[in-house]
Order: sequence, then structure tokens, then C-alpha cells
Amino acid sequence: MCKSALTKFTLIVIGAAILLPAAAEEVITRVPIWELKSDSATIYLAGSVHLLREQDLPIPAAFDEVYALSERVVFELDMEDMMNPATAMAVRRQGMLPEGESLSDHFDEETIKAIKSYAGEMGLPVAILEQMKPGALFITLTSMAATRHGARPDLGIESQYFQKAQKDNKPTSGLETMAFQMGIFHRISIKTLTRMIHEMIEKQDESAKALDDVVAAWKSGDPKQIEEIIVSELAEEEEVKKLLLDDRNRSWIPSIEQALSGDENVLFIVGAAHLAGEGSVIDLLGKKGYTAKQLSIIPRLP
Repeated sequence: MCKSALTKFTLIVIGAAILLPAAAEEVITRVPIWELKSDSATIYLAGSVHLLREQDLPIPAAFDEVYALSERVVFELDMEDMMNPATAMAVRRQGMLPEGESLSDHFDEETIKAIKSYAGEMGLPVAILEQMKPGALFITLTSMAATRHGARPDLGIESQYFQKAQKDNKPTSGLETMAFQMGIFHRISIKTLTRMIHEMIEKQDESAKALDDVVAAWKSGDPKQIEEIIVSELAEEEEVKKLLLDDRNRSWIPSIEQALSGDENVLFIVGAAHLAGEGSVIDLLGKKGYTAKQLSIIPRLP
């Protein structure tokens, strides 16, 4: 969520759309996918939304097109490992406080009261939340806020294309492990987590509209809109942006360069926020001298 030749940039006609590098014509609609080429390989960088709702489907056809042209798929996470029950158990243990500690040892009384009230509204067991590390609690609360509006990981880009790859016996791998990603949230300061939890609770009535905006920005393929809607929210929290975007963007560049030096077409699927704006994967690759061409769709004329 395969062996042919956008490497030569042959136009690909599938149904009503032609996939090609972005140009200036007004009829062209961009998609959140970029292409890089070397003498021996073509790399696609596809921006994803990790959780989608039924109403957000279908996924733009361009994703299927670049998937078909790719011999291997690389996700943010090793999806096979993530699906392993042993991994889920290990990550769950990683997210729990040591025996004898509780959230009250980390958050102030006002925040604990707000968390318990919000958890009660969401039907979450407070006793379990009390045992979570602050970072794991934040992930749980934000995930629940999204799922309340019908956003589901099984509808997200990663899950859908991992299932496709398994069915097609197409190799997959990950840029990171689940334990690593969880560890990022454990590094966010209590001060920042406290502020973000209060903001999330106070703005919960706006969360459905926020989901609409994120999906619309993603589907637009407009890097400026993606940056404005998705990246700018993280940019308001400098510490979080550094940990969740900037540091990880830099760490992924060697894997992309390695794929470019190989002889396969490879599809990288990462969160759309990693591909837009200053310090993004696209920006960093550009500074290293690589040219990433954004793909676009020309609708068929009546």
C-alpha cells in the first residue's frame, strides 16, 4: 500500500490518466509522488497518510501505477515485523512505566484530571493509561481521536500496499523499527507533551475538520499545501518537528542513495509530511544534487 519502464519516461496510460513529470499546464493535477532516476534504477518517493477513512477512498490511481513499476517496496516501518505479535508485545512493554510509577509522577494534577476526563469520554480504561509512559499515552490518545472519526490503519496507504506486496510476492523492508519509532515519543519532554495533550483535548471538536484538511492536502499533491496543512502544525513544536521529521528525514537519505545506486526500481512509501518543505527528504536530496520530479495526472478530455 512491476518491472517496466518509467525509467525511460515512457507515458503510461492506465484508464483515464497519463502519469508524467509535472509541467506548467493548468490541466495537470499533481500527485504526492516524486521520481528520481539513475543510470540503473528508478526510485519513487510516495507520500502517505497512515490512517484513512472509508470516505477518503479510493487511493489515487498513481499509487498503483508506481507500485506496478517497482520491484521492491520500502516503508517507514518494517511492516512484516510490525504485524508480528511478538513485536506488538515488546512495544507494549516498552511503553509501560516501571513498577511503582504512575502518570501522576510525570504530569501535573490539572493535566491528569484532563486526561482522565478525556479518557472517560472515549471509553478508555483509566487504570491502563495510568501505567503508560507519557509518550505512549500521547500516541494512544491521538490515535483514539482519529479512530473516533473512522480513520483506520488498515485503510492507510502502508497497510494496503503491504497487503498488495504480500499477495504479489514483492519484497518489502522498512527504514525503521517499531521500537525505534516508539522511542522517539519517549524522548519528547513532559513540558511539550503536556502542552500538546491540552491542545488536543481543547480542540477535539475540530479534529474531524483537521482530518478532512490533511487528506485534501495529501490528495492535492501540492507541496505548499501539504507543508501548510501538515508540516506547519508540527513546526509549531520545534522539539517535535526535529524528532519526528528533521532527524528522520536526514537518516533516510543514505537508504535512498543506496537504492539509486542499485539496479531495481524501488518504491519508498513515507508520510507525506516528510516530502514537503525545507528540510524534507525532497529538499535534502536536492541539496545533494539529485533531481526529484513530481508526478502528475492529465485528465482525459471529454
